[in-house]
Amino acid sequence: MARLFKRPDGKSYVAQFQNVDGKWIKRSTGCTDRRAAETVLARFEREAQQRSGAAASSGDGAVSHPPGLPTHQAHTIDGALACLLDTSIANGRADGTVTMYGQKAGHLVRVLGHALDVNSLTLDLVQSYVRDRRREGAALSTVNKDLITLRAALNLARSRGLYHGTVDDVIPALNVRYEPRERYLADEAELHRLCAELQPHRQLWVAVAIYSGARLSEVSKLDWSDVRWTSSPVSVLIRGKKTAKSKREIPLATELVKLLWGVRQPSGPIVGAWPNCRRDLAEACKRAGIARVSPNDLRRTFASWLKQRGVDSAVVARLLGHTSTKMVDAVYGRLDLATLGAAVGLFGAAPHNGTYTGHTPAVSADTTDNSAQLTAPETPSVRLETLVPRDGVEPPTRGFSIFASNAASATGNVWTNARKSARCDTFVTALSGLRREAPPLPSATPARRTHRIKVVPDGS
Repeated sequence: MARLFKRPDGKSYVAQFQNVDGKWIKRSTGCTDRRAAETVLARFEREAQQRSGAAASSGDGAVSHPPGLPTHQAHTIDGALACLLDTSIANGRADGTVTMYGQKAGHLVRVLGHALDVNSLTLDLVQSYVRDRRREGAALSTVNKDLITLRAALNLARSRGLYHGTVDDVIPALNVRYEPRERYLADEAELHRLCAELQPHRQLWVAVAIYSGARLSEVSKLDWSDVRWTSSPVSVLIRGKKTAKSKREIPLATELVKLLWGVRQPSGPIVGAWPNCRRDLAEACKRAGIARVSPNDLRRTFASWLKQRGVDSAVVARLLGHTSTKMVDAVYGRLDLATLGAAVGLFGAAPHNGTYTGHTPAVSADTTDNSAQLTAPETPSVRLETLVPRDGVEPPTRGFSIFASNAASATGNVWTNARKSARCDTFVTALSGLRREAPPLPSATPARRTHRIKVVPDGS
């Protein structure tokens, strides 16, 4: 029975499998992501079958094969896609990219056939593949990713002299419009409802995801040894690989520091991988009676909360590990109606008869021309110095808490002194907008904060 495991001192998965002769073989997959490693393991088993069959037919003994080099014919669909996976792993592509290639390669081989010569591909054949996948219920955007994988495999085969056609001539252009998701947790009350339906260790996982803004793979790989407890402010090194800015050190929100301090360890994963994360989150949302959220929606929550508190897009992009503000403005930084309303509210009411009253003139319901009869309502004037901000760019905090053993021990003199000496740089200021007062447990109703406006009658 084939299996995957990690050595105590290693980060990549090792595959253990048997060939047709029953001999056990161990090979490194070169993948730190389990799903990507499973794809490589399946290919290892297939290659072992092919090598054993070739050795039996020729009468030779065991075939010597250097690890990491393909033994297949790269001019077949199966071989071209396997070569793409080999090259992607060797070149250090992100685990998510390798996983995507492996998943899409499975569909391409299943529908087109593993023995199909890449040089026999035509536009009609690939278009037929698109129709078949659509009949299976695949979305157009999903099929487009299949074609992206096929294009990458053909380009690689062409660079090796194994594909002689023109890639653009056989890959149809699909009319796919990218529509980014809008979903994020609107406020702390919704976060409370979600966490109430999760186990304590999953609550901590959600808290780390939201308050760090890390990607799914980055959250799973966070290690206690990467937390800089002695720095001011406390920070963590995120070892991302997706973009040039993915590997980054970010300060931790005060609330997250408290949670982590109560469960800190010398080393090891902070929260670890969450198998079936999307399914479990969907079920928890259903029980909580809220709209479904994905791990990426938690990342969008981090960016949206910062943007709604007036943080610049460049700062949010740096915290997310993006190379520019494009993705923040288009995908991650969602502005709610209260924020937009606060922006429009900066205009105030139009002046009337030279006196600001905070009201517009009353108009009669009669449709006849009564412009000469318009009168200002007799309402008290409001002095501008007595106005206080309403909910909007800086909404009142309502708190967030999470079950974690000894979380209360996060407070103490060490953190009091650290806060006194902390530098107020740009990133700390941004993340401080996410701090919440610790409320009662999720079952309790968060207290509301009220504002009072002093109204001075006319003539005062």
